[in-house]
Amino acid sequence: LPMKVEGRFDRTGGELVRLADGRFRVHARLDGRDLRMSGPEWVQRMTLSGEFLDVGRHPEIRFDSSAVEARLLREGGRLRGRLQLRGQAKD
Repeated sequence: LPMKVEGRFDRTGGELVRLADGRFRVHARLDGRDLRMSGPEWVQRMTLSGEFLDVGRHPEIRFDSSAVEARLLREGGRLRGRLQLRGQAKD
């Protein structure tokens, strides 16, 4: 059976930038070493390990959003952009 686990970062950083056309971009920066997972200790070790997030070699996790309307920030919804982790980036 699947096991439910949750994670949180002790610290987060970033900025919300208003563009000249009135839209916004979100820039988030996280340190993978600050990730705390619930459940047994092995879940924490596995998540941070070289087989998964590899935070020893690639601690920085970044997200840079596409430009979005203010409405999305107020009401919620899908935030598209570029995620960088493990030294690789994907849109």
